[in-house]
This record gives sequence, C-alpha cells and structure tokens, in this order.
Amino acid sequence: MATLVATLVLEGKQMKKTKKEFTPYNDYIDRPFQLKWPTAFPLGELQAAIKETNDYHSREIERLPQQSQVQIEYLLERSIKQNKVLEIQLN
Repeated sequence: MATLVATLVLEGKQMKKTKKEFTPYNDYIDRPFQLKWPTAFPLGELQAAIKETNDYHSREIERLPQQSQVQIEYLLERSIKQNKVLEIQLN
C-alpha cells in the first residue's frame, strides 16, 4: 500500500494536508521496467508484419483470361506432383 503526504504552502504558511492512501483494487502487480523494455521491439515487429499482411491482402488483383480445361488440368496435376501452391481465380 503506497502512502503520500502532501504539504501546501499558502502565503508563507505550511498547511499539512490529509494523508492519502492508495490501495490496489485488484491483485495485478506491474512488471518492472527491465522486463517491459525487451517486449517493445517484438511488438514493433509484429505490427510491421500485420501491416505487411494487410497490404498484401488488400492489393488489386489483375483479372486473367479464362484458361482451357486442358491447361487447368495440367497445372493442377503439376502442382500436386511437385507440391506447389496453386492460385485459383474464379471467373
């Protein structure tokens, strides 16, 4: 429990004010500064990664021409055999 005693100077006279007591309203105890500082840099990296992901997902996608059935089957087969990622555009 932290205590604070304040004095007030009024026209050259010192008046003692009432003692202030601060009681914590829950069991939370804040971490010391030495533990807080190392978490600031990873949070900055996280925010940068989130922004990069948002920029990637909000990009303008170019509409491509319709592919033939043979070409679609070939690309699907190749992606399965080579374990490659395939992007699909629905027309």
